[in-house]
Amino acid sequence: MHPDVERITLISDVHGNLTALEAVLDDIDARGINRIFNLGDYVGKGPRGREVVDVC
Repeated sequence: MHPDVERITLISDVHGNLTALEAVLDDIDARGINRIFNLGDYVGKGPRGREVVDVC
């Protein structure tokens, strides 16, 4: 990959699922992605909304 290419990812619809968010963030880190864009819906349905907000 060209050194000037920035690797980005989009995440959304976490809905308070901290376990899933942690797995996704681990995968993002393993892939060397250096910028994450939040498209929304981090909380609302799942049981761990506060923790999701803290991580983000």
